[in-house]
Amino acid sequence: MENKILSLEYKLIGTLNKLDVVPELVYPVFENEGQYFIQSPSNPLKIETFDFLFNDDMIKSIHPLRIEELIMPTKKFVYTEGDDFLYAYQKSEKEIFIGTFHEFQKYINGIEIEDEFMSKEIPFVIGEVKKFKLKKRNK
Repeated sequence: MENKILSLEYKLIGTLNKLDVVPELVYPVFENEGQYFIQSPSNPLKIETFDFLFNDDMIKSIHPLRIEELIMPTKKFVYTEGDDFLYAYQKSEKEIFIGTFHEFQKYINGIEIEDEFMSKEIPFVIGEVKKFKLKKRNK
């Protein structure tokens, strides 16, 4: 990574599907000064930091955002540390949801998940975030 001074703002530019399967929980990808980042998973509610994407294969696999494919309640495209963590779900080749945890839960509750693995994985992820919220509340 070059020693560039980065802006505090990260532009949401696409998603990364590491497994290249659909449906799948995917990573929102951000751009800052020509470099690519994903959110650090250390806090599933707030963006604490952005992690640099250094793997060329991953960078080549970034799926650019296309408005016609996007289900995104907030329509916000610029993020900074401290903003709500984003969840992304690629339902099909032509449909990708991106939103906050609350928006993600609402979206998931309104669709049918036919894929057997995803029908178990999504409730697991939601449960883990709820545990994190509860643990944080009890501190």
